[in-house]
This record gives sequence, structure tokens and C-alpha cells, in this order.
Amino acid sequence: MKPIFPIFFSLLFFLTTLSAATTHREKQCENSDVIVWKTTIEPHQPLTMHRHDHRRVVVALTDVDLLVKNDRAQSHDLIMKRGTARILLPDKPKELHCDINQSNHPMEVMVIEFKK
Repeated sequence: MKPIFPIFFSLLFFLTTLSAATTHREKQCENSDVIVWKTTIEPHQPLTMHRHDHRRVVVALTDVDLLVKNDRAQSHDLIMKRGTARILLPDKPKELHCDINQSNHPMEVMVIEFKK
């Protein structure tokens, strides 16, 4: 039975490490005016299709190399250097988009979206 424990703990460590490296959003704070979240996108991974109804400020915590694809088969690049910020306009009505990390490193941004 002793050989099972090292294998079990090795597998548990591997699965924990694997699940820690995922594309995700972490809500930071929210009030009646804004919502703030941190987005992490793993290399060559997309965010799910979504939309933004309001203006937002994106602050690059790492270098950013995104391909932004909408549901109308249009795309553009969003490239930012770490420590820079950009104001983005609301999405067009009924349009969805996904963001794909085109780099070989995890990409992180802080997003401050206005509610009005």
C-alpha cells in the first residue's frame, strides 16, 4: 500500500497545478458606478463570447497581444505594453466578441467598466 501514496500525491499535485493555470476573471470590487475585475488569459486560449454595454478602461498588467474576434467574422488586434491603459468603447448593439491570447505567456489585465 505504501507505493500508492506517492503516486496519489503526485497526481494530486499535478491536477492542482493544472487547474491553477486557467483562463478566468476575478472580481475585485464594485459600486453603483463601476465594476472592476482582473482577467487572466492563458497562452493561445480564448475568453468565451461576451459583450460590453458600457465604456471601460483596460490596464495591462503584462504585455498584451490579443486577437479580438466578433460574431460577425470580423477581427482586430489589441496590443498593449505592460503598465499602459486604454479606454474602450461599448460594443455595437447585439454584437458578441471573444479575446484570444496570441502570446506564449499568460496575459493579465485589470478592467474597470463603467455602469452608465
